[in-house]
Amino acid sequence: MKKFYALLVAAMFLSQNTNAQTVVSKTLLQSWNKSQVDSFLQSRSIPPALVGTNYGIDIYKVIYNTVTYDSSAITASGLLCVPNNAGCGLPILSYAHGTIAKKTDAPSRLKGDEILVAILGASSGYISVEPDYLGLGDGPGFHYYIHAVTEATASIDMIRAAREIAPTLGMKWNTQLFLMGYSQGGHAAMATHKMIQEKLAGEMTVTRSVPMSGPYDVSGVQSEYITSNTPYSSPSYLPFVLFSYNRIYKFYDNIADALVSPYDTLLPPLFDGNYSTSYIDGKMPAIPNTIIKPNVLDSFRNDPNHYLRKALAANNVYDWKPDAPMRLYFCLADEAVNYLNAVVAIDTMRANGTADIDTLNISSTLNHPSCAQPAIANAKFFFDEARITPLEGSVSQASSTATDLKAKVALSGGIKPFTYSWQDGSTDSTSLAAVPGSSFAVTVTDATGCSASISKILFFTGIEENNIAASISLAPNPANNSLQIVVDNIKIYSLKVLNVQGELLKSMELSKEAKLDVSNMGSGVYLIIISDENRNMTTKRFIVQH
Repeated sequence: MKKFYALLVAAMFLSQNTNAQTVVSKTLLQSWNKSQVDSFLQSRSIPPALVGTNYGIDIYKVIYNTVTYDSSAITASGLLCVPNNAGCGLPILSYAHGTIAKKTDAPSRLKGDEILVAILGASSGYISVEPDYLGLGDGPGFHYYIHAVTEATASIDMIRAAREIAPTLGMKWNTQLFLMGYSQGGHAAMATHKMIQEKLAGEMTVTRSVPMSGPYDVSGVQSEYITSNTPYSSPSYLPFVLFSYNRIYKFYDNIADALVSPYDTLLPPLFDGNYSTSYIDGKMPAIPNTIIKPNVLDSFRNDPNHYLRKALAANNVYDWKPDAPMRLYFCLADEAVNYLNAVVAIDTMRANGTADIDTLNISSTLNHPSCAQPAIANAKFFFDEARITPLEGSVSQASSTATDLKAKVALSGGIKPFTYSWQDGSTDSTSLAAVPGSSFAVTVTDATGCSASISKILFFTGIEENNIAASISLAPNPANNSLQIVVDNIKIYSLKVLNVQGELLKSMELSKEAKLDVSNMGSGVYLIIISDENRNMTTKRFIVQH
């Protein structure tokens, strides 16, 4: 038992991997345009317009470095989905999947419906990741089921891998991080949020998280499925936990010593990564605890300090105080993961002083599998409310006088603070030009280093034009080959010709009258900006019609 307790303590305080080089490899699996994304979602009865798809996506398998339960180095795999041409500053969305026993059912193998989360997230403008966890996908060894520390380290190092890869794909993380997960993934998402907040505050911060239908109270609410003498919909849950914890905490030299025949020899080989949970369920009795020897089960029921209870308690993930907003989603009729897991978690977290936390009963009738899709959709809506979009902007006139024109830049998205670099050398949010009809060009950079370059030609509006407009005539208008410009009693300083998009086509200095060649200009509406020597300005419109 001393050996067991030493390993228990070591696992509880496992230090997080900080390897600078996380990525081992990335492999492009598929590229989808937006129509293919929409078709995929529609095949899962998800209306694309409802959840907001905007981009085509690239789908990668990533193999990366992480650590196992004893801090030794190991590799893991995961799914990375990124949007095409979505801009520079993008948030990361990490989704933790539900129970999988067969290695090839992992997200990086593009198996199962849960990959839709990464696909939907990427098409909505998130850098989306789904870790396979240890021992699944291309990860070597055994999968440690419902083990909080390795769920968290695998998830965090997958996030690090995405952060490392993003610049090589022409994008950049905007520092926002959203976590969600369903079933086992709900447990994993909460464990990940906890580890990031408690151990990685200087490296990353969770923006929002939504654990869904997870076994957060492993030693309490969820352990009742071990002691109960009633049928359970997912009986493979029990041996999966037993085999996983025995590998980590080593309370038996051979876990088969705790099982009755024939399960002592039948079940262990089924968890080698080659069999699905549904296959294993079919080999299990309807009442899971009937696989356990009566004396072992009685000891677990009656001893509050039983070694298995200690191991379960080490993997509870609810007794802490989240700083970031958290929502716990569940379905009241969930037969696999009792909704009281969420009740225990939210009551404890509120007692610990958590301010922004709430629960949501997605449905009072849906079972565990059916609850997933509406829960995930609601989680994305919750994330979308807080996400910061890529930096964009526009230039508009701020004010003007008879001699000066002042422009300002309006921004959306990006992370403050912003820095400005105008064409004239100004570094403020506004710029000044002496000549109307000038091009205002500015590059804005946000706190993450993402830039937006914006330009526009502006001219005076809303000021006294000193009657120069009345002194100017254009003929013929519409024009075909040439436009005659006549000015009475005013010396012309300059003339600029622009299209209706504000693009400068011609610029010249004139006196009295001039003939403008329009034969090579396409049919449409154009602007002439005329300024006198005192920089009084007027605008005239003319039409070219061939």
